[in-house]
Amino acid sequence: METGWEIIRKIVSKEEDQPKKIGCSRPPPKKSTCEFEQVILHENFVFSRPLTVTGAYLLPSGEVLFHQMTLDRIENNEYVLQNNQFSVDHPPVIRIKQRLPYYAVPHFIAHLIYQTGNNIEVVGNIQNVLISERHNMNENEWYLLPHAYSITLVPE
Repeated sequence: METGWEIIRKIVSKEEDQPKKIGCSRPPPKKSTCEFEQVILHENFVFSRPLTVTGAYLLPSGEVLFHQMTLDRIENNEYVLQNNQFSVDHPPVIRIKQRLPYYAVPHFIAHLIYQTGNNIEVVGNIQNVLISERHNMNENEWYLLPHAYSITLVPE
């Protein structure tokens, strides 16, 4: 299966075979690979670059929707997310307080409570309160999953 960059290179190659318009030529994209790094969001997370994050949203019906968004920045202890048009009823920018719990699947939280007696996940020196549709999640409110990713294109 072709990668996105291979498809773009083919498009650019086809464009190079076409008659050129003055000022419209461009070099083909360089071969590159995509590297990603996982980070864990938490109340004291320090933003350094845009990240891809997943949001969880509980509908009144009890269904949880997941939506991929971009963490653009942190302002006033709030994650500022580019919504990427989840729906017309949601604003293009979503703000989520850093101190809110993070979403995890119900069985993970149930197991965590069984093991530790609470819904706090500890990873190294990071502690996150976790929430799910079965564990105190509010309807019509966004929660982030604690894992976020940075994506970097590295030329070959």
